[in-house]
Amino acid sequence: MVFFETLVLVHGRCAAKETKLLMKEASRVIVERDGALFRILDLGWRHTARPLYKKGVGHIFYGRWYSLIWGGSPKLRREVEDTFVHNTGVVRQAELRRARVPVTLL
Repeated sequence: MVFFETLVLVHGRCAAKETKLLMKEASRVIVERDGALFRILDLGWRHTARPLYKKGVGHIFYGRWYSLIWGGSPKLRREVEDTFVHNTGVVRQAELRRARVPVTLL
């Protein structure tokens, strides 16, 4: 099992209910493909260093960051990425490969 951390920026115009459904969808994708979701962290509202542009939404100056720490097969990484790419509420997302999961999460 390979461990990943996914960082997601959701723009401020996205409703809280939609954000909650997005996180549920991402966790469903991970668990259905025999992965393990260790933690979803809400990192709070942050301003971006520069304005971001999202087609259909416009210019964005702030958003809410989330961190998902999960483990699964390398093929699962693409499916999780597709979950966030095809959502209009997600402005930016990055996936980092972790060497191991901290003991506090187990």
